[in-house]
This record gives sequence, C-alpha cells and structure tokens, in this order.
Amino acid sequence: MACEPLSRHHFHFAHHRLFCAFGGVWQAHILSKARLDLAKEELLTFEGEIEEVLPDGRFRVLLDNDHRLIAYTAGKMRRYRIRTVAGDRVHVEMTPYDLSKGRITFRERTPGQGPGGPRGRQFRR
Repeated sequence: MACEPLSRHHFHFAHHRLFCAFGGVWQAHILSKARLDLAKEELLTFEGEIEEVLPDGRFRVLLDNDHRLIAYTAGKMRRYRIRTVAGDRVHVEMTPYDLSKGRITFRERTPGQGPGGPRGRQFRR
C-alpha cells in the first residue's frame, strides 16, 4: 500500500512519515505517544529545607546534601494555594542540565500542626 505525498501546507514531513508508517490511518493518540517518547528526560528529586523567601514566588532552598539553589513552587501547589514559609521541609525537582534552579513539588506537613482553620468566605466567579 503506497502512501501518496501530502501537501506541504497541511503536514510537516515528520507527520507525513508517521502517517504513512501507520498505514495511512490518522490516529492522534498514537502520534502523541510517539512524540512523548522523544522529549522527556529524567528529573532529579531531592529533599531540603526552605532557608529564605525571595520576591516573585521564589525560595532559597538548602538541600540535605548542603547544596543551595533557587526554587519556585509547582503549578498545582500554586493552584491549590499551598503556602510555604522559611523552615518548611520540601521536595525539589531539578533538571540535570542546571543544578542551580529547581521546582518545589511537595511540602511536608509540620508535626504538631493540624489542618488549617476555618476558611474565610469564598467568592463566586
């Protein structure tokens, strides 16, 4: 079964090759899975303690191996309004390419501290 060339306006060469490789059947989930296998690299995860709160939502973190770095809070922590203060134990993800920056993905609960108090009145959007 020969696959005919596609117009350059509609498809890029790599997409056309994948289209032909799957017998001309366009399946978005197969193509997205093929792209995902190419791009991801492993992240390094470390534990540490927040030393200082910096402006613009960043923190200076001292890792357990005595390495200092600048970290920002992950999107889900920002979305669910998980607050972090100096002295909190956190988990930090880092890329192997830049060991001076990281992303805080988890804040450990402080012993002896229960759940937050009653919430204030929430507004509707």
